[in-house]
Amino acid sequence: MPRALTDEPLTAQPGPSLKASSKAERERAWRALYHDQFDRIYRLVYRCGVRSAEVEDVVQQVFTIAYRKIDSHDPLRNPGNWLYGIALRVVRDHHRWYRVRRVKQALLEATIGAEHGAAQGLGKSPRASAEATQTQARIAAALARMSPKLREVLVLTDIEECGLDEAAAILDVPKNTVRSRRQRARESFQKIWREHAPTEEQHGPNAH
Repeated sequence: MPRALTDEPLTAQPGPSLKASSKAERERAWRALYHDQFDRIYRLVYRCGVRSAEVEDVVQQVFTIAYRKIDSHDPLRNPGNWLYGIALRVVRDHHRWYRVRRVKQALLEATIGAEHGAAQGLGKSPRASAEATQTQARIAAALARMSPKLREVLVLTDIEECGLDEAAAILDVPKNTVRSRRQRARESFQKIWREHAPTEEQHGPNAH
């Protein structure tokens, strides 16, 4: 197991002052902080749920942002705790970005799903494959007709199965806003679904 992932406490330790009197001293202080805190920030990022393959990139982003913000560091504040605050914000942004990427991918897959329906339907009867393809196309069309705000909430809560708190964090809106939008989104989707149903579904197979 990498040394950065050993079960040491995550409590930030005091580090060197970043408010050095000269550029050279500040650079030395920064290198010392990087050396002292890298493993702890790595563990923090990992334990906050960032995927293993992306942890190192996120950690490097944390230190890059921190370096740019050196001048804003309060010398009375523990540099380790200051770095932790930056790390947590970067992790939150990363999770939001990752979830949005998944939502966009889900929408893309829904949109093009009909084109791959036949391949996904291997082993099914021709009728079952045709019905699955038709359903995918109808879902994609219904989602495309929804307003972006309602579509995002519907995809997050009903397709990606996010909880209200998670969806609120991703969309950066209050939880009650997500709840009300979800209700409106479901009503909108059902309305569109009915209005654009095949003729036989609207009137029944024996309708004249």
